Order: sequence, then structure tokens, then C-alpha cells
Amino acid sequence: MSAPVVGERDGILFGAAIAGTVDAVVQWIELGFLPGLTYENAPGSGRGHHWLNPLTPIRLRTSATGESVSIRSWYCDEHLTHRET
Repeated sequence: MSAPVVGERDGILFGAAIAGTVDAVVQWIELGFLPGLTYENAPGSGRGHHWLNPLTPIRLRTSATGESVSIRSWYCDEHLTHRET
């Protein structure tokens, strides 16, 4: 199955949960297919998931609690791609 090219999005902001060193962003998703039928790949979800959690390396930085990290995402040819902004 081939996905359509959706194009680059404006950006996604993530807030750091705790202060520390940041070197990557990991993504997990929840998809709703039908009422009551969802799929997710969250770590430790306990469900029979098989999709990997995408990991986006970013430049090493020290962040404060709540500080934002921004990435851009786009979907092309069955892949969701990210880059730091």
C-alpha cells in the first residue's frame, strides 16, 4: 500500500517533561479505525502492536522542564519523516 505525499507540516512542539539532556524525540501514535477499534504503538501499551517507535535524532541540548522542542513532519511513500526546526 502506498501512501500519498501529504507535504511538510508547520511543526510539532514537544515540551520536556523533566530538565536534562535531550538528543532525540521518540514518537508513538494511536489510530482510530472504527468506533471502538484503535491501534497504538505506545511503549508498554501491552497490546499486540508491531510498529516500531520512530526515533528522530536532534542536536544535543540541555533543556529545562517544559522547554519546547520543535520538529517538522511529512508523510511520503509509507514513511513518516521528521527533522528538527
